[in-house]
Amino acid sequence: MDRCSKSPPKESSPSSTPAPRRIQHGSGSRPNWKEDSREVGNGASKYSGLTRLAFHYNRQFSASQHHAYGCNCMLVGDLPLVDTNFGPPVDELDGTCKKLKECYKCVAAAHGPNCSPEKREYDFFVRGQDVLPGNRAGSCERALFECDHHYAKQLTTTIDGKEEPIMQRTTLVANTSNMPVAAREASIYTGVTTAEYFRDMGYDVAMMADSTSRWAEALREISGRLAEMPADAGYPAYLGARLAAFYERSGRVQCLGNPSREGSITIVGAVSPPGGDFTDPVTSATLAIVQVFFGSKLGGRGAPAHL
Repeated sequence: MDRCSKSPPKESSPSSTPAPRRIQHGSGSRPNWKEDSREVGNGASKYSGLTRLAFHYNRQFSASQHHAYGCNCMLVGDLPLVDTNFGPPVDELDGTCKKLKECYKCVAAAHGPNCSPEKREYDFFVRGQDVLPGNRAGSCERALFECDHHYAKQLTTTIDGKEEPIMQRTTLVANTSNMPVAAREASIYTGVTTAEYFRDMGYDVAMMADSTSRWAEALREISGRLAEMPADAGYPAYLGARLAAFYERSGRVQCLGNPSREGSITIVGAVSPPGGDFTDPVTSATLAIVQVFFGSKLGGRGAPAHL
């Protein structure tokens, strides 16, 4: 949604309905009705308003899942909220996050660089299921609210004619760098096995593996502990075979049993070439298998490359 070319929404006229409940994120005190330029305090999360809006529309919303997801939902950490330098969206949810960050950029262009979720907070009302802005039209805070509000309403999808949270159709397998090396090496197989489970139910599954470079590093560490003969850059000689076996599990199949059904798995793997060196063994072995490469120039040198 392009908010750069749209004029600010007009204030709604008074009605005879009960007065709405006002929510102010970041502070527990009652807000000043005329205040439209407050800075975010040290104790307030830079996306606290976004989280509360999202939870209003989706009671199963999890900030830890949505705010560290895909290539564009990276709202955690010290990265600016407008940063979209991680590649193209991997699915519908990630595409929604990309639109949110593009909206933030439009707001900053219209109101100045200090108009960002990190530096400004907004107010909003809740009346039943409706959410109403608490800042005047044309203000920086009102524009940020409109961005977050539009994003929060998009966190649902239609399943069998019923609106459901997008995360209802999302399965996450997470293994962080401080976990045992065996768990990190097994995570990619856990992910593709889970995808095969849903594929055999007749679903079309999109699997994002982020990143196969980290998985290969775990494989290299295990190989070293087993005293196996190292190959290029210390990776085991069977690195290419393991990558091929992983990507070969994608594709469309006719499932066995009744009722008759078809399912598919689409694998999008991300590699992280050290220093942007595409001669890295993981990158070159992956390219030899999938023959498809995109996204390398979106994030600049050293950014993840999506295959």
